[in-house]
Amino acid sequence: MNNPPSPSAGATPTRGARIWLARVAALGISLGVSLALVELALAWFHPIHYREPTRAGGKNPWRSLLHQRSQLPGLAYELVPGAKGTRAGEKIEINSLGMRDDEPIPDGPDRVRLAVVGDSSTFGFGIVDGHDTYANLLEARLNARGDGHRYEVDNLGVGGYSSHDEAILLADRAPRLKPHLVILGYSLNDPEIEPIQPLHAYYQPTAFWQRFHLLRLLAQVRNEEQIREIGGGSYYHYLHREPAHWGSVVAAFQSIAATARQGQFRVLLAILPVIPEPDTKAGQDWRSRYRFTDLHRQVAEEGAKNGFEAIDLYPALSQREPKEIRVGEDDFHPNALGHQLIAQALYERIAAEYDSLLPGASSP
Repeated sequence: MNNPPSPSAGATPTRGARIWLARVAALGISLGVSLALVELALAWFHPIHYREPTRAGGKNPWRSLLHQRSQLPGLAYELVPGAKGTRAGEKIEINSLGMRDDEPIPDGPDRVRLAVVGDSSTFGFGIVDGHDTYANLLEARLNARGDGHRYEVDNLGVGGYSSHDEAILLADRAPRLKPHLVILGYSLNDPEIEPIQPLHAYYQPTAFWQRFHLLRLLAQVRNEEQIREIGGGSYYHYLHREPAHWGSVVAAFQSIAATARQGQFRVLLAILPVIPEPDTKAGQDWRSRYRFTDLHRQVAEEGAKNGFEAIDLYPALSQREPKEIRVGEDDFHPNALGHQLIAQALYERIAAEYDSLLPGASSP
């Protein structure tokens, strides 16, 4: 009996297969054209700015004057040592160690050094003179004690830094500065680990999907859904509930605690409130309407697990109306009065617990 002929490897597709392949190709072309048209329509009529790549050559005085790519592993950028300039009336001077501060004073038996680590609120965005930041105001108050010590409060604040960034910076700077006390200025956006902040976006490589309006729109919708589902519509609650974001704070606190043990210094965790916009209901009387006291407790409790003392700066700042202590209606950073209130609260806490917070600062 003869066997039926087997199809050869080079046999041409049947008519049905050719029709199916043609339909798939037409569908693919149609889908591609549709996506291209949607992309063009978004670009022309409704650009999506969420996670938009930073334009090469775009002018930003903060980048050109102040910042450079960091050589520290895991840290995207840092301040440029010796940088000087002005922006919107602000006088910016960075010392040789990359801090918005004067040069460190020489070591000596009477020298007591504190270091303040934080983000733009600690750096002093909107503060005209760097000597008016809460770090330098605290330094002046401590030296006014007249107890025979020379106090220095070094400002390690860098705009856009997260807790993750601050832990890396402190691990590098603490062995050189040898502080007696580190004040960790915590803002409620410190759990951010995505490059949302402009400086992070500038120094991070651009992902493929960021180059397309449609893909950025899909990412934006997904992010908004997560904020609703995890944070109940509150971005700050989302950051403190979402495992990856909050986990970055937990890891950062553990790293800072390890640095503190190695350097034999104490850590005072200073929790900064979100100053509401003056024209909102919360801003009319934020002493009774403030929505983030639970997050302050969460951060303080995590700090306590690592041996940090904590001070909640909300009571001190909430004694004033938001318009009195904000840089402006569109800028939530504390202004000069806000920095004064922060410095006073920190000074009172340090003075009340001097021996426990500054155990190595014995009387000359």
